[in-house]
Amino acid sequence: EHDFRWVTCSVVSIPRITSLDQHTVQVCTRVPKRGHISDLLYAVAGLVGFRAEDLIVADAAECYVFRLLEPGYSIASLSDDARPMVFHAPAQPRPPGSQASAEESSTAAAITAAVAAEDVGGEPRASPLPGVLGRSSACSGAAVTQDDPDKIVVVYLIHRRMRKVQNYFLDPYKCDLFGTPALIRVRPSCPAAELYAVAFRQIRHFVPDYAPTDGQWPFTLSSVKRDGSTCATCSWRRGCQGCSILAAPDAPPVCLREESTLAIDWDAEVLEKYYKAKIAAHVHVHESVELAQIERNTPERLSQCLDGLVKEEELTSYCRECTKKAGGEFTESAHTKAFRIWACGPLLVLQLKRFHSKDGYSYKLCNLVTFPTELNLQDYLAEATATTGSSIVSGAPEGDVGGAGSSPEGGPGASDGGGGSSGGGGGGGGG
Repeated sequence: EHDFRWVTCSVVSIPRITSLDQHTVQVCTRVPKRGHISDLLYAVAGLVGFRAEDLIVADAAECYVFRLLEPGYSIASLSDDARPMVFHAPAQPRPPGSQASAEESSTAAAITAAVAAEDVGGEPRASPLPGVLGRSSACSGAAVTQDDPDKIVVVYLIHRRMRKVQNYFLDPYKCDLFGTPALIRVRPSCPAAELYAVAFRQIRHFVPDYAPTDGQWPFTLSSVKRDGSTCATCSWRRGCQGCSILAAPDAPPVCLREESTLAIDWDAEVLEKYYKAKIAAHVHVHESVELAQIERNTPERLSQCLDGLVKEEELTSYCRECTKKAGGEFTESAHTKAFRIWACGPLLVLQLKRFHSKDGYSYKLCNLVTFPTELNLQDYLAEATATTGSSIVSGAPEGDVGGAGSSPEGGPGASDGGGGSSGGGGGGGGG
């Protein structure tokens, strides 16, 4: 068994003008099994040429972001078939020297007060700032809060389109999610025009033939829940599918929370005439995926298993001599443990470990192992018998054994009770 694992992930980057068809890239990288998401970020950054600080790892499902994986998240907690998404999301900082205006602060306070004053089961109250956040109905409020204006927050973007249904309860239109979600970093108090510009930068490769005019965008941004089903603020009794964010040039700034979700509600005409479904579904496969597959299928050598069997292991345990020197006080010291074969008989039986358990996780080892025609055990014998007797074992022609695993840390004959044992005519021994 190796101390690393392969992780396949999709890198969603900001499309470049010169290569708009390579927005999503699938890569496969090798990371330590006991590592963290930060190790994955640096490995992916080296493959795609981005800064690790500009990358965010997330668990995405059903066209929306389910959760973020923090840099300190353990790699061992990811399942073997996990396919995390890595988003290239450079921060959108405030221009140098600019400070939060009084208008932004008053806007945040007013919207927050309006949301707090709403009755959950009653009629929606009129917003004190008409045109900031609203809908064709009388909905008011959005995911807003008063935060440090210089702080950078993460916002999710999901793609929605409206579909009319015959059987409905409150609204004849149903929201359908599609496409790959996006992720942006913006200021908590962000002007609506800037928010639309950042969102359009993420999805402009979907509509390469569309040229937006001043204040006219091919979509509308709406504040919704994480799965995009309903509004993030309004009560379900109102049937609100998301409070729209107006992109008027004179609109006050929009206040956003950390990990807010904004739905990109596409215009039906733009979606039909300009949207390129093939470009949206295209995934460029990086060469690392093929190279990782080749390395995974490379069989292990039997000598590698034996090297792992006799590998020295450092441990801390009770020391009698140290305890005597300390006047009888219980003392532990560093020790080295090694495993050696005491003697080689005429017949050598090797049983490879098929399962491995570590830190509460158990999984099957599926490595192929190559056996040579001759096996020299000279390097694996104890020193007292290394120069006596024969240490050459001859067997059948070289071949592979399938369905068995090898473990460099505890291969054949592991003394940890993991299911493997080895022995010869003279048996096995430990030192």
